[in-house]
Amino acid sequence: MPLLLLAILSLPLIEIAVLIFVGSNIGVFPTIGLIIFTGFLGVMLLRIQGFAVLARIRSEMDRGQIPDKSMADAAMIALAGVFLIVPGFVSDIIGILLFLPPVRALIRAAIGKRVKIVRTGASTRPDVVELDPGEYHRTDTHPDAPTPWKLPSDRL
Repeated sequence: MPLLLLAILSLPLIEIAVLIFVGSNIGVFPTIGLIIFTGFLGVMLLRIQGFAVLARIRSEMDRGQIPDKSMADAAMIALAGVFLIVPGFVSDIIGILLFLPPVRALIRAAIGKRVKIVRTGASTRPDVVELDPGEYHRTDTHPDAPTPWKLPSDRL
């Protein structure tokens, strides 16, 4: 944890040093142009890959699967977009790397060794009754009425 904190605190200083170095070698306006370009690139990649991963999450959930890998990818893609939008070349490199699927797979594997995803079944609370769609029906069909639900008489 202290290493992560140190990296987060030192990133702005490293970004400033790299910006000064690049600006002194290629000039101020090309440096600013590169920063603006990578910001637009980040927004475009975030939009394209973000929608793709959201569609993948939705299809996995529709199939009844846990979208654990897709959720991790979505988080890393969002983080990659933030890194590309934030001005700086070091953050741009990190952002571009996070957009690459093999890099995300390596990070998922590293995190997967420390994190365990648990899927729970039915509720264990005594005050909760779980019903399947065929086990209940509406008792009032008036459009302005509240939505009371009633168990079929054979289930009471």
